[in-house]
Amino acid sequence: MSTSDYKRVTVFVVEDNAAKRDCLVQALKRSDQFEVVGQADNAGAALQDIAALQPDVVLMDSSLPQLDGVEATRQLRDKNSQARVMLMATEGSGTSVIEAMGAGALAFWLKHLSALDLQLALQATAAGAIWLDPTVAAQALSALGDARGKAAARQPHELKRPLSPREKQVLEHLARGLSNHEIGRREHLSTDTVRTHVKHIMEKLAVSTRTEAAVIALREGLVSTDGPDSLS
Repeated sequence: MSTSDYKRVTVFVVEDNAAKRDCLVQALKRSDQFEVVGQADNAGAALQDIAALQPDVVLMDSSLPQLDGVEATRQLRDKNSQARVMLMATEGSGTSVIEAMGAGALAFWLKHLSALDLQLALQATAAGAIWLDPTVAAQALSALGDARGKAAARQPHELKRPLSPREKQVLEHLARGLSNHEIGRREHLSTDTVRTHVKHIMEKLAVSTRTEAAVIALREGLVSTDGPDSLS
């Protein structure tokens, strides 16, 4: 099978530095595995174009002016776009990685890595896999462990109000990393309805992020992990 028989990964690049953006675009254009379908220097303009173009992956700087990459990722997650997000940064920490993943990013890439590393990371992201820069992966696991340890010290977690059967279903999908759009498709709900359920779940769990809700749900057995889509 020739390389032309493979479906190219479509990529939208969001980077406010024009020189860096051009380097990224040119690096991707040199590979027949990728097709750059759009680019922008700010997240506000990018959100509209991404919704229209529906790229496979959005490669986005995490520290954009005005609307930063993490918040833009959070907004993309709550829209109907099925684009997967890879956030990139000049430097990173375990906490910044967890914040990015909690917002809905699948990958976190540091800009000092090679073009080959970028291409491999984009391929993994397009396939729906989680990819973390090796230099921050250990920090992220350590930070997540610390967060879980602090949460465990507060056991049992007291719900403000019981979760409804529907909220438990939504929480189960949330714990597996599904977006609001994906949850809605599986449960035959509108994205707005899912967003409302997630809001109520977070209020009842007294948490401020989806990641915190997922950790509590898995730790305290609020959801089942025995189904075909369960976490490995």
